[in-house]
Amino acid sequence: MNPKATLRFRRATAGLAVFWALLGLCVGLELRLRSGAGPQLPFFFETVVGISLIITGVPPEAELAGVAVGDRLLEIDGRDADDWLVGGGPPLREGVANRYLFGRGAGHFEAELAPLAPRGRALNTTDLLALVIPLLVGAIYFGIGVTVWLLRPASAEAWAFLLFCSCLSSELFLSGPQSRVTWHLNWVNAPLLGATAFHLFTTYPLEPDWIVRRHRLRLLPYLGALALVGFSVVSPHLGVSPSWVGGAMLVFTIGLFAISLGSLGLARLRMHSTERSGLADVVLLGAAVSFIPVLSMILAQMFLGRALPWFLFLGFLLLFPVAVAYGIVRRQLFEIRLVRSSSVAYAAVSVAITGLFALLITTADVLVGEFNVNARSPWFSVTFLFVAILA
Repeated sequence: MNPKATLRFRRATAGLAVFWALLGLCVGLELRLRSGAGPQLPFFFETVVGISLIITGVPPEAELAGVAVGDRLLEIDGRDADDWLVGGGPPLREGVANRYLFGRGAGHFEAELAPLAPRGRALNTTDLLALVIPLLVGAIYFGIGVTVWLLRPASAEAWAFLLFCSCLSSELFLSGPQSRVTWHLNWVNAPLLGATAFHLFTTYPLEPDWIVRRHRLRLLPYLGALALVGFSVVSPHLGVSPSWVGGAMLVFTIGLFAISLGSLGLARLRMHSTERSGLADVVLLGAAVSFIPVLSMILAQMFLGRALPWFLFLGFLLLFPVAVAYGIVRRQLFEIRLVRSSSVAYAAVSVAITGLFALLITTADVLVGEFNVNARSPWFSVTFLFVAILA
């Protein structure tokens, strides 16, 4: 492909990426603005694709029926909850009770609850933050990606960065209220996010030798993403549960993240101390500080079965695009020694320690509530303070 054709292809795909992110923004905004229109499910929940639907808010009627924050939504009217939410069940009707199956620990229980009337659910501060913060972080990601592309339109790094930022911002835009539309859009976006992450980390800041020799290997994750999207389309006709489809996409996306970051780390280990190796250190550090806190909260939510304020950790995500954007636009391959001694590094470490304390406090709260730990016990106080001081 000649340089002019390559540039046209990048512009076309960049335009598609921008359109995709704006579509996610429009859908996410529309659902947030009309989240109280029409009959509503009698509780709030958060979605961990392919893993569980965790109850995060319980109105008085559901609380009287025994539903509690942290329960897992399993079925609605005898149908798998994922299948029902994708569109496999009839719509809610005002005044008509639905039968819900919930999981709690190793057991489960049923409850019949009528949907809430439009605007029947009052949003508390936590609910508002869960709606607004992902939207703001997604908008910042999208803005940084577009700005870098406009400043360096002929750069392969800026192109890969825009594709990644567009997919991640779309994922954040669609993380609010769920509908059949957002469910299907997420099924398309999740594998694309993994493919664009692989594309970015094998392009910037280092291009691995095995990619240099075989550039077309970057196409494989995109082909895999298209195959998963096709599978999601035919899965209802094959009798495959949506939770299995979501689980496959989750494994695909996280696997590509791990492979691409692992490849970058191995390439860095083989290098001597140079400007390129210093930039690789900065990118790896930024990725670790940005993604590990959020992933830790999501995994903790999945395995503890409790609703945790994961959205409060989305601010960590902003360190990564800022570091990458600065490197691409300024074209400065700076040494990690300078970064370690700068105020930026101290700020990143301070944020990481703050996140660790927040995670520690949240975990302690889960232990107290879930396992009936006596918080007034001197052993609990001494252990907690020891771990906190050590951190």
